[in-house]
Amino acid sequence: MVFIVTGEINSGKSTLMENLYNFNKEGGGIITKKKFCYGTFLGYDLYRLDNQTKAEFALYPQFIDDKWEEVYRFGPFSFSKKGLIFFDNCIQELINREIQPVFIDEAGPAELEGKLFFMGIKKVLHSGLTLYITVRSSCLEKMISVLAIKDFQILKIEKGGFYEVKGYDPRSIRRKER
Repeated sequence: MVFIVTGEINSGKSTLMENLYNFNKEGGGIITKKKFCYGTFLGYDLYRLDNQTKAEFALYPQFIDDKWEEVYRFGPFSFSKKGLIFFDNCIQELINREIQPVFIDEAGPAELEGKLFFMGIKKVLHSGLTLYITVRSSCLEKMISVLAIKDFQILKIEKGGFYEVKGYDPRSIRRKER
């Protein structure tokens, strides 16, 4: 089963994923967290939920140092080779040890192009392990199609709460109170 947490940018998708993990402390995976220095937004780090390790993942180019190995550039961000290896190693370990649910935050435009987390997501889907994944609202329909997700439930974040969407029929939406 795949649980898709969806919402707009900065709607709380990553926070919800972290809270879902922390509720039972079962499974493992990666969430992205904003990285700041003295109040300035630099980019994103990856945090592994099950062991609290982290890796730099995406930075604005003006904040990159000589040690940074860029694997991909998308939009305003440079993505780290070490960060992507960190992600890949985490996902492969969870699959090998059959640890579930697997949390992946987040799939967006780069994954729709087959980049960044795309292969890791496909591996989890192929494994049959339960997956919680965040997807921007603007990418939702295309992501379901590109990843060929068949058995899923959508948790849509809205202001003042979230909605649970059964399958993919808009008529099946019901409000969940916080």
